[in-house]
Amino acid sequence: MYKGKNRFLELISATTKTTIKWKNECKDTFSPLRKAYLYEIIKHYKWDGIPFSHFDEYKSSCNNYLIYPIICAFHKGYINENVNGLLTFKDDFLEILKNLNNNLIETAKNNINKRCPSFYNFDINKITRKADNKTEQQKKELKIIINNSLIKSIKEELLDKKEFLIDLAKNSNIDDSYEKTRIIQLFINNKYPRKPNSIELLMKQFFVSTLSYSLIRNNLLLPLVGEVPSIKNIDIALSKLFNEPKFLSSENWDPKKLAKIAENIITINNYDIYSRKLEEQAIAIVLTGSKKMENELQNGLSRFYYKIESAKSTSEMLRLLKNLSTGIRFVGLALISDFLKECGFVNYVKIDFHFKKQFPKLIGLKSDANLTYKESFILSQKISNEIGYTPYYIDALLYLWGRYGENKEILIAT
Repeated sequence: MYKGKNRFLELISATTKTTIKWKNECKDTFSPLRKAYLYEIIKHYKWDGIPFSHFDEYKSSCNNYLIYPIICAFHKGYINENVNGLLTFKDDFLEILKNLNNNLIETAKNNINKRCPSFYNFDINKITRKADNKTEQQKKELKIIINNSLIKSIKEELLDKKEFLIDLAKNSNIDDSYEKTRIIQLFINNKYPRKPNSIELLMKQFFVSTLSYSLIRNNLLLPLVGEVPSIKNIDIALSKLFNEPKFLSSENWDPKKLAKIAENIITINNYDIYSRKLEEQAIAIVLTGSKKMENELQNGLSRFYYKIESAKSTSEMLRLLKNLSTGIRFVGLALISDFLKECGFVNYVKIDFHFKKQFPKLIGLKSDANLTYKESFILSQKISNEIGYTPYYIDALLYLWGRYGENKEILIAT
């Protein structure tokens, strides 16, 4: 699987004559027949996602049928984050594939069968079991029994973490003023984020969240403003990053105007929104994110908030996250969830590195439980309902503990 992932990364990096050609072709078109090939591939893996081992199994003569369509989908922005060792696809793109002409699909199937007959003879159960990456014992352990003992244990653990973080903030052992203020506001004053009351503030929070990928935030934005990007300084950070003063004007924080600014920056700098370079990733997020939000806000701010509030069940909430992330380059469920929770929708959690590491231990699972995004999200809702804390509260506590609690001996000593 590791070799397969390496090959996938090589193919999307566009460093050879062939992969550069593929990338350039995909920018312009994704033919219906190529989509039909991809339909056959995804269907073959039971619509769960494509394992990286796929890139080990099929090479050379099968490239045009079994490899190229996947790489093309990546460059077109149709692939989600790597989920549990599988490449998954945006929901709206899957709907397009499922509505392809039957004759086209039959042609694709015949071509694959003629050129790569082993594809339909391969035992995919070997791959899907391997990709799941959970033993039967681990699956049993995920069936958590939420009883009074577990609730008491979780509450005590969270209280200990909270008290430590409050002491840390009060004693000035946290250099980051933003994080210190966050600890005091939430854990002492019990103040949560509020909904932005204007499209300008909403869009600023949107890009604070969608550009919070650590490499972009820490390497590009933070050095420009001297602190963690926030609603107060994201305009300054983007203005400095792209040498564009238009970000400093409040009237330009309309999604349609932001999209035009981003398009102009791309043209002037000859940026490639399919590139993996950090600056080009950032401007791709600004462009595609602005266009996405222009569509979402076409009926006004209140209707947008109503749409979010209407998602009540965990399945509806997860569907909303998928829909909002669709079409935005380099942005998945976690960053959109961060956006929603920082806009005052406190039932959402950002399932990032810190959460994945801390949450299983909190609820009594082994550290190698390897929860999927969906499992983590559903369990966070169940646990928060039982213990009386919002998911936002648990998320913030685990994130801050992950940053400061695990190094408490060093912080206390300084």
